[in-house]
Amino acid sequence: MHRTLSIAGAFALLFAAARVAGAQPAPAARPAVPVAAAADSPFVAFYTATRAGADATQLLTLRLRADGRASLRTETPGYTQTAAGTAVTPTFETGTWSQLDGHALVHFERISGIVDRIPTDIQPESVDLSFALSGCALRLDGDPAKAYGSGGITFTRTGCAP
Repeated sequence: MHRTLSIAGAFALLFAAARVAGAQPAPAARPAVPVAAAADSPFVAFYTATRAGADATQLLTLRLRADGRASLRTETPGYTQTAAGTAVTPTFETGTWSQLDGHALVHFERISGIVDRIPTDIQPESVDLSFALSGCALRLDGDPAKAYGSGGITFTRTGCAP
């Protein structure tokens, strides 16, 4: 008999096993006393960046909303299938953001261990990033997990003229 496990089912199973084993997930590190996002914040906008991916150039679109929500879309324009025939689809991460000492602090909870939309080794992953804004450039200046490499990444505010 063939059974399919949904992502929600996989998470339920994962967390139930952790409870049975007495394990508690580590709390995500949070910055001290961030200021909530506001409509008049200079960070509220869409930002884009490109970076080299394993097989093709990636286009990243970051949105910081006035209500404190953040989203990041990563896609590979024109690259729809790997050499092995696996479909390449955009990834979409959601989270929150706040301001602290002139920086945008972005927090994403994402899932690792998914290959071609199929859970293989589901692991929740916290990603905490810090950005500094200078004119039209939003520069990643804090990435403890090095999720974007040691050189970081710089986004450009959409519609901004330097």
